[in-house]
Amino acid sequence: MTDVRHRSVKPIMRLFAAGLSLLLLGATAAPAGTPAPAADGARYERCLQRVENDPEKAFDRAVTWEGLGGGNAARHCAAAALRALGAHQEAAWRLAELGRTLDAPAGARARLLGQAADSWLAAGKLKRARETASAAIELKPDDPGLRVTRALIRAQKGAYWAVVDDLNAALEADPEHVEALVLRATAYRYLDTLGLARTDLARALEIDPDDPGALLEKGILERLAGNKDKARAAWLRLLRAHPDDPAAATARRNLQRMDSGVAEQDDG
Repeated sequence: MTDVRHRSVKPIMRLFAAGLSLLLLGATAAPAGTPAPAADGARYERCLQRVENDPEKAFDRAVTWEGLGGGNAARHCAAAALRALGAHQEAAWRLAELGRTLDAPAGARARLLGQAADSWLAAGKLKRARETASAAIELKPDDPGLRVTRALIRAQKGAYWAVVDDLNAALEADPEHVEALVLRATAYRYLDTLGLARTDLARALEIDPDDPGALLEKGILERLAGNKDKARAAWLRLLRAHPDDPAAATARRNLQRMDSGVAEQDDG
């Protein structure tokens, strides 16, 4: 499996802030149980929006805000900025520390540890990524996103049956989790269980006909079956719908190989 991380590029704000804003803001300087001031919430949102547009400035502003009492919300925004700047290892350290020390319910700490695991994975630190993801799953075993994150990590080691185990758990919690369906289809393909791969992929495309990972995988499965026209149609649909997605770059390479008659395995 060359690279199963064909996740769509999500806005940083949604990736880092989902379900955490009030907890992070409430843990800054206010007494326990005190609602976070609206101004702090607006500042946190502005900081995360700035991450998308100018992560270097976002980091500087977050550090300044932390010095002025911004607390965990400022620390979280700084970690998001580091991730956007490609400093994945430093982001992972900071997110893991937040996950360990935040005075919050287990689910919130699990999400922070999940983000840390994802950053460790992006940094290529697979052992730390797996350990951190497992710690997150211990806190919230029914979270499908955490299971997907650990599946991605395990896939990098070629542990495809373990990948399937995690994705089974993710899909038990959320049967319509498209990313989990696509990744399980990919794992089944590498395990040469193509019937199950096609079943998962058909379900994923039924839920989201334009999902980039699903379209990439559909093209690969069609190519393996000798259906070059169907493979081309899937990859061209991906290029039209998501030209800037990482999966689109893989689709372009696969199209070039198919058109040139190169007899080697497609990327994906």
